[in-house]
Amino acid sequence: MITRDTVDQLLEPIYEWLLRGGDAWQAGDRYWLIRRSLMDEGASFEGPGWNFLSDIDVAIDSYSPGDGRTPYQIDEAQLRREVTLAIEGLRSLGLAGSSEVD
Repeated sequence: MITRDTVDQLLEPIYEWLLRGGDAWQAGDRYWLIRRSLMDEGASFEGPGWNFLSDIDVAIDSYSPGDGRTPYQIDEAQLRREVTLAIEGLRSLGLAGSSEVD
């Protein structure tokens, strides 16, 4: 089951990137490392909010930082929009903290 604590741990590198800037690729890598670690510890990403986490997963996987993106890849601006929209959805369910991301 998805909990607010788990979501906040998972999204920590994404919050940091959205708020302070930096390398979106590294934020995505940290996101996946945390996600795998949480799963190794027995965290489950099912229940309300799974679809918003799935949207974040897909956006991070679709991101490409350089020129020459394929039609299936997104740039940093689109990544920011997709992730922010998913975080808003998680917040509407009470599953994400109220960082200053908007």
